[in-house]
Amino acid sequence: MSIDANIIEEIEEANKIEHVVMEYLPNLRHIGNNWRAVCPFHDDKNPSFIVNSEKGIFKCFGCNVSGNVFNFIMLINNVSWIEAVKILAAKCGIHLNGYSHSKYFIKKDMILQILEEASSYYHNFLLNKTTYEAILALKYLYTRGIDDKIIKEFKIGFCNSDKYFLRKKLLTHGYSLYDLQISGVIGKLYENTYFEYMTNRLVFPIVNIHGQVIAFGGRALNDEMLAKYINTPETIVYSKSKNLYGLFQSLPSISKKRTIIIVEGYIDVLALHQSQICNTVAVLGSTFTKEYAKLIARYAHNVILMFDPDHAGEQTTQRALENLIHLGIMCRVVQLPNKMDADEYIIRYGKCKFINIIKTLSMSPIDFMIRKLSNNVNQEAMLPEVKALIIDKLLYFIANINNIIIRMEWIKYIAHYFNLNEQIILSEFFNITHINQRNRKQKILYRDVKVKKMSIEEILLEFILQNRDYIHKINTDIFENKQCKKVIGFLKKGLTDKVILNSLIEKKEKTWFVSLILSSVKYSDINKTFITILQDLKKNKIKQRINFLSKKISLMTKIPKDKETLKEYMSLLNILKNSGNQNNEYNNKI
Repeated sequence: MSIDANIIEEIEEANKIEHVVMEYLPNLRHIGNNWRAVCPFHDDKNPSFIVNSEKGIFKCFGCNVSGNVFNFIMLINNVSWIEAVKILAAKCGIHLNGYSHSKYFIKKDMILQILEEASSYYHNFLLNKTTYEAILALKYLYTRGIDDKIIKEFKIGFCNSDKYFLRKKLLTHGYSLYDLQISGVIGKLYENTYFEYMTNRLVFPIVNIHGQVIAFGGRALNDEMLAKYINTPETIVYSKSKNLYGLFQSLPSISKKRTIIIVEGYIDVLALHQSQICNTVAVLGSTFTKEYAKLIARYAHNVILMFDPDHAGEQTTQRALENLIHLGIMCRVVQLPNKMDADEYIIRYGKCKFINIIKTLSMSPIDFMIRKLSNNVNQEAMLPEVKALIIDKLLYFIANINNIIIRMEWIKYIAHYFNLNEQIILSEFFNITHINQRNRKQKILYRDVKVKKMSIEEILLEFILQNRDYIHKINTDIFENKQCKKVIGFLKKGLTDKVILNSLIEKKEKTWFVSLILSSVKYSDINKTFITILQDLKKNKIKQRINFLSKKISLMTKIPKDKETLKEYMSLLNILKNSGNQNNEYNNKI
């Protein structure tokens, strides 16, 4: 796509990077000249994600991702550059006209269109009560307390038992079987034999945060079907670990309350929305991933987990707590009485009792973990070895928390619960965290050994980027590195950091440039530093020339050897030897 550079700059100026990042990372904090947060792109325990609003860039010093506001939108939403431009342009009301789509973008657009059409077919088939099966599906929803308003809001549908139901409809619109397959609405068994994923199922469209249908979930109404619930496969528009069912419909409520209720199933979400508890979402897989936690952290400060109280549900709850607490999100766990689902409870007892049970019966994460690990066995009846094992597991769980106040309060709680001296628990905790810290330090040292240090040319360029006036005090021919030369050329033209960053095409170049402009080095004597860097650069060039001449001399067969080469060689050796003296020809010799 080709867009005028001035329009790109206008879009970037209208979307201040700290404001855009804060929409996705609510915990972004203003510290000194920068903004800081836990990185959303890797398993970050300490806030290593830095945003510099003045330069309009971000960088993580943990995983090394970096760039400007466009790069951030690309990474956080897993979209192409043109899609990032479109998202930011729409946010500030700038219209993009006359551009050409890439093949990837055309394919993505087509898939979204197919999924939207499929969703409409399923939805209309259910509401129009075309067949007896559709009538039964609608009655099933009514018995679960779901009315027409919620059915329409979530575009619930039904796919009948005709295995070619959707295929026949969409092929008449010019799509190929391959198009339908890569969209995830049909699958291929073997050559020329296809099947529809949603056949004879209640269909729940899964939409992204922009309200676009990206996949489907299906529930069997026939007990003879092997799988009760299935999702369509992952595609270029759908990843189950990066989307939550009901998030789009919940966003208005979540933005006000900053709290998300996470339940297990589609029907649970619908039933709670039906009762005006609209900050409710459901996971799309059996495992609560780090991606889920990062997605939730964009929108909420508090989470209420309401999974089934069976073994699988408790494992999911623990995994969710580990990932959410790690990001600084406050969590509570609710296990409904008599192992009831959320939709069952709210239909039977109503909204008021449901909210009351959250207030009165919700557990803190440490309460939940104690209950889960001790398996309701009285701690006084536990063997010492069992008690020690449970406490160790609890301390490992606590070690995942960044907030030292919460950490210390939970240590006190464990000591009180197991009737042990707090200092004993604290000592064991320090033993565990000491081992973790030592291992982490070893990894960091190993990583640092592998990191390539900056060249002297890069150090000089970094200095000039921080002190632009010095661009006029150097001969730009002193640079040999191609990347450095390119940036120096931009600086000579007076281009800003933002414009230079947008002018660099390759990802490696962008990452390298961001590292340079994010330098936080502050020199006490700028002029002396400049002279020293320049001297080191010249000294380095003299060393390179000496090495070259040394090799040349060693290859000479004539005796006497080339006098001019020997004279230059000796002269450079003498200059290098006396390089500490400022009153010699060293400063002018290159």
